Amino acid sequence: MSTPLRVSLYHGAWQRNDEGYWIFQRKPSDLGYTVLVKPKESFEELENIIRDRYKLKPETPLAMAYQPPEWMLEPDGTRRLPITVSTTSEVEAMIHLRSWFTDLKLCISSGYEDVAHFQFLNKTTFTVGGATFVFNG
Repeated sequence: MSTPLRVSLYHGAWQRNDEGYWIFQRKPSDLGYTVLVKPKESFEELENIIRDRYKLKPETPLAMAYQPPEWMLEPDGTRRLPITVSTTSEVEAMIHLRSWFTDLKLCISSGYEDVAHFQFLNKTTFTVGGATFVFNG
């Protein structure tokens, strides 16, 4: 499979409610974009596409994540962590999954606050300014 596939991009912030469900809240001004992503697209190429579409500077922090369709998330549903995309192999896995269903939404968070909030909720080690926050177990 070498044909590029359509992926929907949405810009906003991830939230986790009191019951543990993950919800992506789009920015009110975001209408979304549909982009073509090649099966062998590198992470850097995908990041450049996103930065170009949303006019994000190279120094602006960026996080990409998606959730498979609900039927693939059983039994936990959207309580399961969103799948973070931060390497070329994760881009390839996302596109492979996209080949099985048409409605893949790649959720983009940008800026220090939204990215740090997502990483904190996701219990990912992250750095803001000069401080690094580490999660063990």
